[in-house]
Amino acid sequence: MLLVESRPSKRLLPLIPAGLLVQQILPSPVKSCLAVLLTVLLSLLASCAEFPKDPEGTLNRVRGGVLRVGVSENPPWTSLINGRPAGIEAQLVEELASDLKANIEWVPGPETQLMAALRRFELDLVVAGLDEESPWTGRVGFTKPYVRTTSLVGAPPGTPAPLSLSGQEVAVRRGDPIAERVRDEGGRPVPAEALPLPGKLIAGEDWQLAVWAYQPTRFVLKEHRRVVAAPPGENGWIAHLQRFLSRREAEVRAALLSGASHEARQRLRASTRQAAPDGASEAA
Repeated sequence: MLLVESRPSKRLLPLIPAGLLVQQILPSPVKSCLAVLLTVLLSLLASCAEFPKDPEGTLNRVRGGVLRVGVSENPPWTSLINGRPAGIEAQLVEELASDLKANIEWVPGPETQLMAALRRFELDLVVAGLDEESPWTGRVGFTKPYVRTTSLVGAPPGTPAPLSLSGQEVAVRRGDPIAERVRDEGGRPVPAEALPLPGKLIAGEDWQLAVWAYQPTRFVLKEHRRVVAAPPGENGWIAHLQRFLSRREAEVRAALLSGASHEARQRLRASTRQAAPDGASEAA
């Protein structure tokens, strides 16, 4: 006789929707907690879609409206020519306003006064060739750096770079705080109305040395990280500014080189006229 092993037959369970299964399995208190958590999660997701926010609505107000811009002189970044703002950052503001279809209301003034107005939300922007290490950090909003440059000591064309600055004269534009860094390196700052001074070491930014064909030395004085100031807490507006500026670093560097070249050519023509005899100057 053959013995046949009997096995339990496999029964197919009916498909039950997941939500219904959870309702059947979980006790009521747990289901209530899950419902609350789901509601909170959906609320958070909805609110995240609106970040970053502008508590004062700066971006929405400026778009298609008026862009109030404080400007303080700091060439080549900002300057005033016959009362009209000019310079690299003034040009950037004009491009920004064009993108936003906004009219610009320029407000010239000292940096301290403009920053105070920015804190009171009386301005939407301040441009002044500001550095990330500004003393206003934490009191107003700043974009991330949109361009980085470096101040260092440069040697005249054909002159070997010094191994030490101890006792060396270094030409520095009059009023430039970089003179203190030259002293820290052991050098002797020589104030100059305009750079470069023929035959002298100079303290200048990397783009200036490139235009003047000066040899960069190993004496790095400071890294500059240029930023733009905005009202505090207007994170949506600041994010918009950062996106705009992040696409313009190459444009800014080209403008720096072009502007420095033009300035150097003007100084060369002026020095040539001064050196020429009176008759030759009149004949020219």
